[in-house]
Amino acid sequence: MQKNVFTFGDNEFHVEVEEEGIKIRGRIDHIDDNCIWELKTVKNLYYYIEKPDSNHVKQIMIYLHAFKRDKGRIVYIEKNTLQIIEHEINYDNNIFKDIMAQFTEVHKCLVEKKLPEKLKDYPNNFKCQVCDFKEKCGKDENIE
Repeated sequence: MQKNVFTFGDNEFHVEVEEEGIKIRGRIDHIDDNCIWELKTVKNLYYYIEKPDSNHVKQIMIYLHAFKRDKGRIVYIEKNTLQIIEHEINYDNNIFKDIMAQFTEVHKCLVEKKLPEKLKDYPNNFKCQVCDFKEKCGKDENIE
C-alpha cells in the first residue's frame, strides 16, 4: 500500500492511497495520536441520531486502513443550531474488503466501458437521481 500525505492547516490532510492497483484520494479533517476525525455539516441531525451514514463509514474506514488506526469518529454538526452528534467507528477489515471489492468492480466497469449492475433499489436510491447514466441503467449498453 502506498500513501502520500499533504498537510493543510494544522491537522487536515489530503491523502492518496493505492490499494490493489486502485488509487483512492480523500481529505481527512483531523488526525491525532489516537483517532481520525471526519466532520460533516448537515441540515438535520435527525437522520444521524441512531447511526452514521453508511457512505461516511466507508469513507473513514479507508482512512483508518491507510493509517493503520483502530478508531475513528464521525462528527455531525447541524448547520442552523450547531448541535453535534458523534459516532465512534472501529476499524473492521471485512468492511474494508467489501469497499475494495466495490471499487474493483467499478474500476473494471470503467476499463470495459460498461455500466455496473443497477442498484437493488433502482430507481429510488438517491444515487440514481443524480447519476449521469440513469437513462442507460439496466440496459446492456457501453458507455463512452
